Amino acid sequence: MSTLHISLKKTIDSSYDILIGQDLLPQIIKDLKEKSWGSKYAIITDSAVQSLFGMELKKTLRKNDIKCDLFSFHKGEKSKNLATIRKLATKLIHKNYNRSDAIIALGGGVVGDVAAFLASVFMRGIPFIQIPTSILAMVDSSIGGKTGVDLDVGKNLIGSFYQPKKVYMDTNILEKLPKRQISNGLAEVIKYGCIYDENFFEYLEGNVQKCFEHNHKVLEYIIKKSCEIKGAIVEKDEKELQDLRMILNYGHTVGHALEILSKFNIQHGEAIAMGMIEVNKRALKKSLMDKIDADRIKKLFNKAFLPTEIPARFTTEKIQKIMLKDKKVKNNQIRFVICPKIGQTKIIENL
Repeated sequence: MSTLHISLKKTIDSSYDILIGQDLLPQIIKDLKEKSWGSKYAIITDSAVQSLFGMELKKTLRKNDIKCDLFSFHKGEKSKNLATIRKLATKLIHKNYNRSDAIIALGGGVVGDVAAFLASVFMRGIPFIQIPTSILAMVDSSIGGKTGVDLDVGKNLIGSFYQPKKVYMDTNILEKLPKRQISNGLAEVIKYGCIYDENFFEYLEGNVQKCFEHNHKVLEYIIKKSCEIKGAIVEKDEKELQDLRMILNYGHTVGHALEILSKFNIQHGEAIAMGMIEVNKRALKKSLMDKIDADRIKKLFNKAFLPTEIPARFTTEKIQKIMLKDKKVKNNQIRFVICPKIGQTKIIENL
């Protein structure tokens, strides 16, 4: 018997920059021309963003001698599946894309997840950049390197960890966001205050309503602060090996179940808002949370026009059944993130 040892020590630096501000298109063009990310670029977007920003981006890039094509899929979480990945990959092949090319993810959270996962598996991995077009995508899915698609039985069950080359967050894009989408993103923003920074939570209590007025100063600050918090956590536990990154899932175990039960008619931010309130209720019953803080969290969700009561048709039994398929389940035990106090977290089983 012979034994051979294959030494594969990783020395790859996956660090990247996040650019936050207004009118970032000139910088995007400059980077695409100067960097060696790709010989041509596949802009991946959905049917809604295609008409809002996709066609214009393609036109502008081509005008600046940057080779690119635009590919889109039907908007919404229902398209976040392997069938969509297969269709997009096939289109890339037909357009002669290969390992020397790159992907631009242009859209909200679903687009970011789909495009990033596609980049991680196409030709065993090609570079990509993120241009998120919603608050939710800016503060959540476009940073941290988690990519993935859904199965019928659960969210994000097929995926990878794959980092972008750069992320561009242009707050001008947010001027076209409807009120519901602003609320949708604010759920994740509020979550960061809950799990990590009480001072940030207090800032949101006094300023969250300005987001609905498209106040660029406030929007840029909350996006930057959210990215700083998530970045600090991801830097310490990129692939969720130490449970540190799991605190980002506050409200998500229940929230993902609600998304699935509603057939994704409940949006992600709405679902995790209800999920956070539900976890708080359970924690209060077991004296694991301060009631004053629970009331503050609920009041802030109300200010952000987010739902706080789970519809009666989604019974505890139905939610429990879905949660048991959650990827964070360990030894058949459902694990929850709770906030004993604002700015603090704890992971417990079977709340």
